[in-house]
Amino acid sequence: MSVCLSQSGSIFVPVQLFSYFVVFLTSYTALAGLGFGSNLCYSINRFGP
Repeated sequence: MSVCLSQSGSIFVPVQLFSYFVVFLTSYTALAGLGFGSNLCYSINRFGP
């Protein structure tokens, strides 16, 4: 029983950390994409007509 609990725990912890990492990575890339898009639009509007 303790072996099954330790196996499930060792499997569950990396999955939870991986899900947190995926959420953090997607939110970071979304914020970076929005920032890059706004900077790109700003530079185009500034140099455009």
